[in-house]
Amino acid sequence: MKNGILAKRVLKPKFPDNSLSLFRPLPVVLLALFLAACGGKNSPAGEGGQSPVQDRKDLSVALSLEPEEGFDPTVSWGNHEIFVFQSTLLKYGLDMNLTGELAESYSVDSTGKVYTFVLRKDVTFSDGEPFTAEDVVFTLKKAAQTSTFIDYTAMEDVRADGDYQVIITLNKVESTFPNSIARQGIVPAHAYNEDTYPREPTGTGPYVLKQWDRGQQVITQRNPHYFRNTPYFEKITFVFLSEDAALAAAKAGTVDIAMTTPVLATAQIPGMRLEAYKASDARGIGFPVLKRGAVTRTDGAVVGNDVTSDAAIRRALNYAVDRQALVDHVLNGFGQRQYTESDNLAWGNPEALIADNNLEEAGKILDAAGWIDVDGDGIREKNGLKAEFTVLYPSVDGTRQAIAVVFADMAKPLGIKVHVEGLSWDQLFRRWYEDASVLGTGQLSPMTGYRLYSSRYAGIGYDNTSYYSNPMVDTYFDQAMDAAADTTYSFWKKAQWDGAFGTSVKGDAVFVWLLSVDHLYYVNENLFIGEQRLHGHGTQWQIVHSIEDWKWTE
Repeated sequence: MKNGILAKRVLKPKFPDNSLSLFRPLPVVLLALFLAACGGKNSPAGEGGQSPVQDRKDLSVALSLEPEEGFDPTVSWGNHEIFVFQSTLLKYGLDMNLTGELAESYSVDSTGKVYTFVLRKDVTFSDGEPFTAEDVVFTLKKAAQTSTFIDYTAMEDVRADGDYQVIITLNKVESTFPNSIARQGIVPAHAYNEDTYPREPTGTGPYVLKQWDRGQQVITQRNPHYFRNTPYFEKITFVFLSEDAALAAAKAGTVDIAMTTPVLATAQIPGMRLEAYKASDARGIGFPVLKRGAVTRTDGAVVGNDVTSDAAIRRALNYAVDRQALVDHVLNGFGQRQYTESDNLAWGNPEALIADNNLEEAGKILDAAGWIDVDGDGIREKNGLKAEFTVLYPSVDGTRQAIAVVFADMAKPLGIKVHVEGLSWDQLFRRWYEDASVLGTGQLSPMTGYRLYSSRYAGIGYDNTSYYSNPMVDTYFDQAMDAAADTTYSFWKKAQWDGAFGTSVKGDAVFVWLLSVDHLYYVNENLFIGEQRLHGHGTQWQIVHSIEDWKWTE
């Protein structure tokens, strides 16, 4: 029997940030009302008659994204391993290994298909009712029917063996199954109603939701039944403000934590410090790899692009772009260069990396493939087809817009003309099968690559929008999913590059991965927010991983 907690069994994502289509910012017009209602929280002791900051047991956090569908983890809440109101069976530690949370331990039988989870016996829900195996069984069965972000197709059966043991049987070996479990918040079987639960969640997390003013704020209170250490703060309020409004609130001293962006992070705010956290949060250009019209979709969306379907175009752009310049100028240095979706992770393949900012090498690739500027207009062509295409970006995302614009500028000296176009998310979803798009990814599991590149997920939701398919890569994915914990990473690496085939630039160059984004927050200088593990995709709620450790410093 292999114990997944003691054996350090880890594993990384899903894909393009569907969270952005599920969240919304608070209109700036409400900022004045918020500032008036919350003014002066961060004033020093004695100013305006207020008590010292250490005496406060409440906290205010400014984020710009609100979960429109609510806080039901069987549907969408928790997509990025974020939990305030619920807990998971397993969780990631600071070393990114899986450890127990609601489960004391788990084991896998010799077939690799049967998981046994032994549960804690000292946990109750926020309504005082005990947590048992029945709740796990109920949650997983419900999530298998409704979840929009975890694939449970491999789960054949889940059953309770007494009150504190759960047995899950898979229909095939799936090495990333524990990672899926680490993303699944547990709901109570006795108190779950699909109509009311999203706005009135009962859970085992450190806080309970007391009030939700849609479009404005979520007010939480300490869970008196929390099974770990009692959180320091009695109340934490999450206010939903645009990025500019959040910065203004931080400057006014009305919030204690404010999520910010690389563009805004240059501000100096008295009484606050800037925290920058490394994240597996990649941004890159995703390309359609089929010729236009190669696939017909029932929803009428067009598939394929005659220019980007040529791997030479994609590979040349990978060599030509200056990733460090993008980090410096688009992110103000708050990020890192990115060459694959898995850079610097345990399953990432360093053999897939290249030296970029190399126009000479890029030009050779295009010349060899027959892309030549015949008429001297600065744009290469091949068989009468101009090296010209469009890159889409979500119009609500200024960082992705900047990436698209700078990428287009970097492609120009190579003889490739790139148009940029901002769209709503709904519009982008229909066109990313025919046009290149600025996309992002970064869950903490090798499933990132699987769902980006497996032919099984071609054109399904947010997955494999490129319609990429390579039998050898699919074989490596299957081997990785079937492998034991100590060998699975070798197959994930081979899928990226095995010396002849792969998804990376040395192979089929499905993406031009460009950079990863640091997650940035202004934090009250007197506030300790715990140790932060590596953040995943999504720059908003990731900081709450350590929420139970937040406290004022002495």
